Amino acid sequence: MFNRHSHHSAEFWRDPAMEHVETRRACHSRACYKSHSHPTFSIGAVDAGGSHFTGVSGGPSALHPGMMVFIPAGCVHACNPLPNDCWSYQMLHLDAAWLRQLLAETGPSSAGLIRENEIRLTDNQTVYARFCQLNDTLFSAATTEDKNAALIEFIGDCACENDRVETFAAQLPQGNGALARVISQLQEIETPAPAA
Repeated sequence: MFNRHSHHSAEFWRDPAMEHVETRRACHSRACYKSHSHPTFSIGAVDAGGSHFTGVSGGPSALHPGMMVFIPAGCVHACNPLPNDCWSYQMLHLDAAWLRQLLAETGPSSAGLIRENEIRLTDNQTVYARFCQLNDTLFSAATTEDKNAALIEFIGDCACENDRVETFAAQLPQGNGALARVISQLQEIETPAPAA
């Protein structure tokens, strides 16, 4: 398990041989983030302290140690420590296209925590323990094959009883479609040739 020093620390892991995943873990962090989104499917876990998760209807949700949040790509959110406090957490980012392909191959699970259009929160300790084990494997000296197998196994087993899960409709950035249309139209405009 990630060491819980009395001072702030952060670790990042990525491997060019596994471009579809990257992960980080922070200990005793006081960093606060404005609302943002990721192009990846993100999975977060609270290891110590408490935090507020914003980005779901009905206002912020309180998170405590052992809770996890599953955030689809493009969903606007923020997760920050409680006021005047610090927290420890882990955050895994999965390439959305890679994940979509994997789920298409393995078939959907009715109790699955990974959904493209829903944010899901859970405090299922079995899922949390498996997530910690996965992150420990990713940060370890295990082979690329073992790391990939652990990742795929975690995603395949990423389910829990529905009474242990809170589900929220994903909140996509306002005007995102309009912005995409403007960008598309700008790209279609032919640039006039410079005058001779």
